[in-house]
Amino acid sequence: MKRVFDFSLALIGITVSFPLWLLLIFLIWLEDGRPVFYIQDRLGLNEKKFKLIKFRTMDSGDKRVSKFANFLRKTALDELPQLINILRSEMSFVGPRPIAVEEFVAGEDVRARLKLKPGLTGIAQILLPKDVPLQEKTKYDIWYAQNRSLKLDIGLILRSFWISLGRKWDKNNKSYKAHAD
Repeated sequence: MKRVFDFSLALIGITVSFPLWLLLIFLIWLEDGRPVFYIQDRLGLNEKKFKLIKFRTMDSGDKRVSKFANFLRKTALDELPQLINILRSEMSFVGPRPIAVEEFVAGEDVRARLKLKPGLTGIAQILLPKDVPLQEKTKYDIWYAQNRSLKLDIGLILRSFWISLGRKWDKNNKSYKAHAD
């Protein structure tokens, strides 16, 4: 059921947003040239590597983030190409965020995250600041694994969409360090 839901929603998402893709590709190319996509090795279900696709938001030369790239990040529009990852069944709409291969540190709790298909959005991404350690995010991901349902997925997708519309991914949560103090 989840696979049919993911595939159908991704196909609708790509179809509806395709004109936006063309505009974003043109604007990224206009601002900084090629490549317009950022592709990175990530770990997916059962530690299987896959190529995560995003719109590139870093300047190819000096690693700056432009105002336009910052807008893409705040609205999560840089994540749109991951709909392709969902169509290819490498990702799901909801699940733990995929771990970059170079950031993977083996541990029982981290391996538990890799028993789920990674998601475009997830409970830890919505509720926790970006700088939270992976082990803390994993607690939320394990809770999601134990409580996942279509109703929960739809709620998390709608909340993510709402955060994106408000351009609040960077403001959604305060710093983890501020919470820890």
